[in-house]
Amino acid sequence: MIRTCVVALGVMVMALTASPAIAQQSGSAGATSPAAAPGVTSDEVVVTAIRPAQMRSFVRQLAEPGKQDQLSRWDRRVCAGVVGVQTRAAQALIDQVTLRALSIGLQAGQPGCRANVLIIVTPNAATFTPAFVDQNKQFFSNSEGNGNALGRDAAAAFANSGQPIRWWHVSQTVTDHGQVLGQSDATLGGDGDFSNAQVARVTNAGRLRAGTRQEFNRVIVIVDSTATAGKPFGAVADYIAMVSLAQTRADADRTGMDTILSLFDAAQARETTPTGWTRWDQAYVEGLYGAPRYARNARQQEGAIIGRVERSAGDAEPTPAPQ
Repeated sequence: MIRTCVVALGVMVMALTASPAIAQQSGSAGATSPAAAPGVTSDEVVVTAIRPAQMRSFVRQLAEPGKQDQLSRWDRRVCAGVVGVQTRAAQALIDQVTLRALSIGLQAGQPGCRANVLIIVTPNAATFTPAFVDQNKQFFSNSEGNGNALGRDAAAAFANSGQPIRWWHVSQTVTDHGQVLGQSDATLGGDGDFSNAQVARVTNAGRLRAGTRQEFNRVIVIVDSTATAGKPFGAVADYIAMVSLAQTRADADRTGMDTILSLFDAAQARETTPTGWTRWDQAYVEGLYGAPRYARNARQQEGAIIGRVERSAGDAEPTPAPQ
């Protein structure tokens, strides 16, 4: 069972490799659509036009390329697991992350699925996180075939961040034939031949197109329940959903930007406090998941996201709230 306490580090590690205590439910009770998320009322619809210059700045500030200079994304299935809170709250959080994933065409993991998004809730993240990172170095490095992470400096920043919510993404390199590339034990013999080298088939790579893409294989989100106290549950859940579906910069300048990621920003840095997933957030993740997966670099993907968002913004007209 999930308990309202700090769960032992060994349990956390097991949660990364086994089914979570609270498994993702597809079509859970009360899960209707992202529009019905907490913080959005059903009798009021207000759409605010997005200025192209604002969105370009938003995308460039937010996007964080991985080590292979591509923006990562999930391929098909997202399975969220939560530890550290009571069952009812954990399920509500899982439902919200699932709704956001479904809204961009991803699939929900079946009950009992192995968690690839692990959400850890603790009342003292400042103490818990460095210990967790230190005791689970394999999840925060690029060694032993664990995938592509941002490296030692980024792991140290994650461990020592004072943010109420912090996140860590690990990606894997996948060829256009679906083969996952990992570490190999290749050795160079005296005759100049490699042995034990991984062989990969890549086609259609060229000047404008890479032969590989970056996919998430796990995301770890640590939530400080003390620091998030007082914020609407739905807003916190949407914040977690956003950082689970897109690798974003923790130090992005969000001044003047209408995004759930400004939830914990100082009052003087934002005009209003977001109460949930915004139109900007939806446009960004839709652009990310609609951008070319085999782009040569992140700039190509960012350009595609910006173009998609600008077209979307141009098609939408502000709708007044019903009288």
